[in-house]
Amino acid sequence: MIPTMLSVMTFNLRLDWAQDRPNHWEARRPLFQQVLQLYPADVLAFQEVMPNQHQDLVAMLPDYAWHGRGREPLGDGEGCYVFWDCRRLEAVFQETFWLGPDPAQPGRAWDAGCPRICNHVLLMDSGQEIHFYNVHMDHVGVMARQKSAELVRRHMSEIDAPAVLLGDFNVERVLESLSALQGLQDCFAVHGSDQEGTFHGFHGVPTLGPIDYVLTTADFEVDFCQRITDRWEGIYPSDHFGLLARLELKSRARRDGKGGSTPPARV
Repeated sequence: MIPTMLSVMTFNLRLDWAQDRPNHWEARRPLFQQVLQLYPADVLAFQEVMPNQHQDLVAMLPDYAWHGRGREPLGDGEGCYVFWDCRRLEAVFQETFWLGPDPAQPGRAWDAGCPRICNHVLLMDSGQEIHFYNVHMDHVGVMARQKSAELVRRHMSEIDAPAVLLGDFNVERVLESLSALQGLQDCFAVHGSDQEGTFHGFHGVPTLGPIDYVLTTADFEVDFCQRITDRWEGIYPSDHFGLLARLELKSRARRDGKGGSTPPARV
C-alpha cells in the first residue's frame, strides 16, 4: 500500500549557549515544544543539538523514535538527529557517516571549520521504503560543502529509491551552489514563491535567502512547504526558521516502475 501524505520538518535548534541570553535554550525550550505541538510532523530533522537539548527533544516527542549522534569521535558535542513517529513508521536501517574523504573516519575534512556528519534512516510506511538524510553542512568551507554534497548525492544515487534530504546547507540557492544536488526537488522553491530566508539571528528578519532546505528525489509531489515563523513575547524558538513540508509519494506506475530497495552498505 502506497502512503498518501507524509509531513516532514527540518529545524536548526541553535545550540545551547549561555551567551545567547535572552535567547538561550532555557528560555526557548518551552517555545520549541509549542512548535512541535502546533506543527506535528511524521519525520523531523534537527541540527545544532547539544546533549541536553537532545534529552529535551526525546522528552517532548514521547511517541517518536530517533537516530543520530554528536559529531565528535565519541559521539558527544553538537549533533544532528532524525526523529520519526513510530506509531506510523518503522525503522529498517540507520547509520551515521562523516562528510569527509573516508565517511567512516571522524574528524574535520577538506576546508571545513568543524567535523560534519550525515544521519541516514530507512523508514517503512505501509510497505513502502523511504530514505531520509539529515545534514548540517559546513559554514566555512566552500570545498567542504561541495564535496559533502557529492558524497551524500552519490549515496542517494546508489540506493536509487525514494529519498528526502533535509538540513542546514549553509548556502543560498542550494541547487545552483551545490551542483551535485541538481536533479533533486527544492520543496520550498515549489511553494515559497518569494523565497524568504530561513536564518534570522533571533531578529525575525532574514538578510539572506534560504539556507535550510527540504530536498527530494523526483518520486514525490509537494503539497506544501512553509516556514515556521512563530514567536512568543518577542522570543523565537531558534535563530533559524524551520521548514515544514507535506509530500505525496507518487504511485509506482507514476515513478516509472521503480521497486523497493534494500539497506545499502556503508559508503
